[in-house]
Amino acid sequence: MTTARRPSRTDDSMQVDRRELLAGAAMLIGGALGGRAAWAKSVDEVGIQLYTLRGPMSEDFEGTVERVAEIGYSKVEFAGYGGLTPAQISQLLKDTGLSAPATHVQIAALEEPQELIDDCLAMGHDFLVMAYLLPNQRKTFDQYQRHAEVLNRAGELCNASGLKLGYHNHDFEFIELEGRLPMDYLLTQIAPETMVMELDLYWAAKVGVDPLTYFERWPGRFPMLHVKDMDSTGGFTEVGSGVIDFARIFAQAETAGIEHHFVEQDVIQGDPFDSVAKSFRQLRAIEF
Repeated sequence: MTTARRPSRTDDSMQVDRRELLAGAAMLIGGALGGRAAWAKSVDEVGIQLYTLRGPMSEDFEGTVERVAEIGYSKVEFAGYGGLTPAQISQLLKDTGLSAPATHVQIAALEEPQELIDDCLAMGHDFLVMAYLLPNQRKTFDQYQRHAEVLNRAGELCNASGLKLGYHNHDFEFIELEGRLPMDYLLTQIAPETMVMELDLYWAAKVGVDPLTYFERWPGRFPMLHVKDMDSTGGFTEVGSGVIDFARIFAQAETAGIEHHFVEQDVIQGDPFDSVAKSFRQLRAIEF
């Protein structure tokens, strides 16, 4: 007569462990197949740099901002105010439910910035961002030394008022000038508590710069990104339609200090609202 073997405690533990393992695998597979995996992250609050819609905004400033909110954007970054006063901008943001963490200005406006700083605070901005250097403002390294002086003073005034100064790059800051990189010079000469960076991912990619290298060298310095994609020819395209690996970059949010993701597209082919809606959808779908 054969006696059935009673499972040992070891057998029971193995069966429990195996059941738990299979259950965990099923949850992961289910998440991957049925929707977003439990471990995945995505950008929940998407912003847009309104320069992207400069055409429609020149015709109907307030209506364009309203349409941005209807698409699903929760944040905007200004590049001019269409003649509206700070009080009118504040009301527009209140009416649309949008926040406006940042605005762009030229470096000349930072020579004597206190009134501008006061207006920014009245409109609820957190960052005042230097947007662009004209070709005649970046011919020599001496000019960058002068810019660093202006930015340092402006950054100190911003700090004293409860605002933060930012700098938005293009490609030329990553190109050697007189044997030095302007971007590295600015990051070295201006303290992180005085000026943060808004990294434009398209322009970095344009000259072969890996953002992760800068995140590692200057951690916490990059609270804002311009999420701008590049097509296979090097031109502009909607976010998620090009060649830039945004998930790899977004995954470094903690190291970089990323807080805001602003969609931007310098040139749009076709309907601009269709374009920014597509960028919104595809950015929201990126998991990292």
